[in-house]
Amino acid sequence: MNSPWEPMMFGAAFDSESARLAALRATGVLDTAPEPVYDWVVELAAIICQTPIALVSLVDEHRQWFKAARGLDDVRETPREHAFCAHAIGQHSTFLVEDASADPRFRDNPLVVGDPGIRFYAGTTLLTADGHALGTLCVIDRHPKTLTDRQRHMLEALASVVAAKIEARRDRGALEDALAELHQILDAVPTLISRRDGALRYRFVNRALAEFLGRDPAHLIGLDSADALDPEMAERSLPLIERARAGEIVRTVHSVATSDGCERTLAMCYRPIVDAKDRITGVYGFHEDVTERVAMENEIRALNAHLEARVASRTSALNDALAQIETYSRAIAHDLRAPLRQLSGFLRLAVEDTRDGDPVSAARHLDRAEAATIEMSALVNGLQRLMRLSHEPLDFVRIDLGDLVREAWRALADEPGFRRALFTVGALPGVVGDRALLKQVFVNLLGNALKFSGERDLPSIAVGSRATPQGVEVTVRDNGAGFAPEQASRLFKPFTRLHDRAQYPGTGNGLAIVERIVARHGGGVRAEAIVDGGATFTVTLPAAQDP
Repeated sequence: MNSPWEPMMFGAAFDSESARLAALRATGVLDTAPEPVYDWVVELAAIICQTPIALVSLVDEHRQWFKAARGLDDVRETPREHAFCAHAIGQHSTFLVEDASADPRFRDNPLVVGDPGIRFYAGTTLLTADGHALGTLCVIDRHPKTLTDRQRHMLEALASVVAAKIEARRDRGALEDALAELHQILDAVPTLISRRDGALRYRFVNRALAEFLGRDPAHLIGLDSADALDPEMAERSLPLIERARAGEIVRTVHSVATSDGCERTLAMCYRPIVDAKDRITGVYGFHEDVTERVAMENEIRALNAHLEARVASRTSALNDALAQIETYSRAIAHDLRAPLRQLSGFLRLAVEDTRDGDPVSAARHLDRAEAATIEMSALVNGLQRLMRLSHEPLDFVRIDLGDLVREAWRALADEPGFRRALFTVGALPGVVGDRALLKQVFVNLLGNALKFSGERDLPSIAVGSRATPQGVEVTVRDNGAGFAPEQASRLFKPFTRLHDRAQYPGTGNGLAIVERIVARHGGGVRAEAIVDGGATFTVTLPAAQDP
């Protein structure tokens, strides 16, 4: 009686399941020891198809058994009901599953939902000359993907070699043909492939390796590493080959110079060759040129680092903006409270005076209410200017700082004390920045100096500079009221005042604007003073580079 698998697996072109199983048993290959040719084939299949797993899988009544496995540690078989290969052996062409988790046939399969987490599968049937499907040569990945036409053709060619090798147990002539075909395949692949004997002399090199070394393949046969390789490459590779000869599978990545002097990156793999009696008889070498892949990975890492830096920068800027909004909100709420109370009080008094028939007093109270609204408007305008400075784009140009400072001073011509003040400007260098905003910086600093030195008989304001490793330090000194040194850190907070409003009017926002503009230029500002001994404000700006 035929197996219940027969209707699913086989079409008219295939024999019955019982005939297939008979052909499989006749090969005598089930449950035999590992053999180098099969190990070589799965290693090559994995490299060609760029997958971590490759198998020579034979399907009997109850299981799929692996004659050779690459990428599955200590797993030699799995139940047939879970086997992708049980589906593949019913196909004429390569059976392809690009994403098993999205395929209704396989998405609940234990090999998909559990270990090894199969997503991609490609299996080519191992057909005997009589058309019996013995199993597959398959490749597996844990990520969805597909095969190129070239990869599929190479996989099918390798499958024909495996099938011939299995049949060669009954026909040694077929084995020789299969080995010849295998050598042709190995000569066609770009991977650098070699086989060394127990004395570590070359017994096979494919064309890609010979071309890489700049030698004729026939001339390399019989040579050891010292004779075949340049001294540097031989010194690097010989310890790895010795480890493989001792029984270890060695994988590493090295940069090497080619015969034409180019620098290339190779992913190297050395595997021991083990015979049927578990004796190590030589070493296989597989070298894949991964120069472009490594360059791409480095580029991706650099791009990721750049993106992460941008995200961190944007996050920091957002956090700063949120902190500023909170600070501004508290400040404006505090400073608006006083003029609001004044406005409310004066308007109430004006209403009462009007009811009492005292228009003169009512008008005086209305004038005071108007002054309170003007103060409120100035506070709101100051807040708007600070908010705009956090996100306005800057127009960086080369600036003659001396001209800019004199222009800022002339803008203060209508301020009290301007005509009495002694204003001096030292030699100032060129800087790089947004001209309009930097003019605002010096209008605010010079205006501040003029306001707090205006009560002196001779107000004195001096501007100077010096070069530093950080750029240019520009100082604005006055001989005015000054302030207590411990109050310096408060000066640049929005709407902060250190002096009586009646004596020195203003919103307390000018220095906060200075600090915000200078910070956006990559610089800093600091203040030094003593009470009634004048003040010095120092601004650091990037210097202009000589053309």
